Amino acid sequence: MQSTPGAKRVSFLPLEPSMADRLAELGNDADVSRYAASESQFPFPYERDDALSFIESSIAESAAGAGLHFAVVAEGGDIIGAAGISNINRQDRHAEIGYWLGKAYWGKGYGAETATLLLRIGFQELGLNKISCIVPEGNDRSARLLEKLGFRNYGILKEESFRDGRFMDCSVYAILAREFDLGKRGIS
Repeated sequence: MQSTPGAKRVSFLPLEPSMADRLAELGNDADVSRYAASESQFPFPYERDDALSFIESSIAESAAGAGLHFAVVAEGGDIIGAAGISNINRQDRHAEIGYWLGKAYWGKGYGAETATLLLRIGFQELGLNKISCIVPEGNDRSARLLEKLGFRNYGILKEESFRDGRFMDCSVYAILAREFDLGKRGIS
């Protein structure tokens, strides 16, 4: 189990196929799906086979050293979502984070703890210099959370994703290791 000093309620477990039913239960919500950048990676409805495919591809990416993927676990041991670090470029020391939580866990601080734990793993354990996050248009809640953690909006990827029959713009947010102040942002 991956946790961090100061994390009051969130820890990570490596993804495994036995988690597919729970992830499908959490992800099978139109609002959860709407805020994912890619409909192909996170369709609606989100069924057990979709969750199992996600878990299997995440395990393969982790085995190849290109990513780290986790189930997000709340206090008490309940899985509340998924998170990961992908597109890890060890030579140039950058990667991308992503996370999603079941709707019942929105607005309760779990997202900030999840993103902060991803940043700590990326900067402290992987030695990354830059971490980015792609945010689809309309996901203002995630954009505000990233800004609170010190991310900056570096620009718009025009018509980057196709969802619900239309192309959507996505914002690129990024933070450098020297900009991430462990004592002032995220988890105290």
